[in-house]
Amino acid sequence: MKNKKEMAKEIIALVGGESNIDSLIHCATRLRFTLKDQSVAQKSELGKLPGVLTVVETAGQFQVVVGNTVGEIYKEIMEQTSLGEGESSDKGSRRSKGSFLEKAIDVVSSIFSPIIGVLAGAGIIKGILLILTQLELLQKTTGTYQILNAASDSVFYFLPVVLAITAAKKFGANQMVSVIVGLSLLYPGLVTFMASGEPITFLSIPVLSGTYASTVIPSILAVWVLSHLERLLTRIIPDVLKLLLVPAISLSVIVPLTLLIFGPFGIYVGNGVSSLYNSMYELSPLIAGLFVGGGWTILVMFGLHKVLVPIGLNDIATLGSTTIFAFAAPANLAQSGAALAVAVKLKNKEMKSVATTASLAASLGITEPAIYGFNLKYKLPMIVAVISA
Repeated sequence: MKNKKEMAKEIIALVGGESNIDSLIHCATRLRFTLKDQSVAQKSELGKLPGVLTVVETAGQFQVVVGNTVGEIYKEIMEQTSLGEGESSDKGSRRSKGSFLEKAIDVVSSIFSPIIGVLAGAGIIKGILLILTQLELLQKTTGTYQILNAASDSVFYFLPVVLAITAAKKFGANQMVSVIVGLSLLYPGLVTFMASGEPITFLSIPVLSGTYASTVIPSILAVWVLSHLERLLTRIIPDVLKLLLVPAISLSVIVPLTLLIFGPFGIYVGNGVSSLYNSMYELSPLIAGLFVGGGWTILVMFGLHKVLVPIGLNDIATLGSTTIFAFAAPANLAQSGAALAVAVKLKNKEMKSVATTASLAASLGITEPAIYGFNLKYKLPMIVAVISA
């Protein structure tokens, strides 16, 4: 396999060069390019590149699946290009191409992909803590528990802030202003005031009390509107006053709007989507299991599985648990088991080792190496894995 620097250089060339790259993000295993002209990219040549598992065109993105080395290759690409410069200044003016569904999937993917790793890591810590406390090996009153719980729970509690950062990058809004908007939803004085039950108004307009910790939709909506407001203010405010007035006006408008409109709307929409899924689950867990468990791998293959992530996170925020990730887990474990079976059957020692590594990665939630490297290649392992899930 080529070293990361050479591989990054070849990937840049095969997608049409830096001039053809509109933007680039990455998730756990994929380089997700938004290209100006996808027809320029040499898909077949990219697929043959050592270290590239497969290439997928979906949701308006040109996705190069490289496995667990994606972070290193992404870093090399960013160092060899100027893609990381001035990200927030012009990305907001870019528009995703394709249908409305493709644009929506692109937005969801771009916002959630950067945080999937930390969400998974935090989830593992929370799971270990749960097991230790259930077995009475660790008490919740100890400093050890409280520190590790803070490390794992913070990303979920402060999710509106985390999503404000990634949404700002996607929509082209000022990241610092976006962070303050997210933080305003969690400001202790405001949280206490809302929890008191006292009527709250803003300029005599009633504010619906709500809890925004761990919420998904409100901060994303707020940052999207913020990006448009900032561009408007930037055009009409004199240069000498922009530094002070753009943030001041933005915060004065967006924070109240978030509490008056985006927050309640986000909660209602999130609860509505969650209720729809939960209704399907209550009607028949079997149907829900078939849909999520059986379809999860198919969604992963097309990079569309992250559409279900916000629903699961909303369930955790509002209900304290979710069945979506419970149904998705068997899909990952089935891919892991199938790849392990392939490893047992293979004669080539090097490929046997790679398949074993892919199986281990799939058991931890990173299934692409197993899917594209082995299970899909040999067909039968993929069929068995999907049916098993």
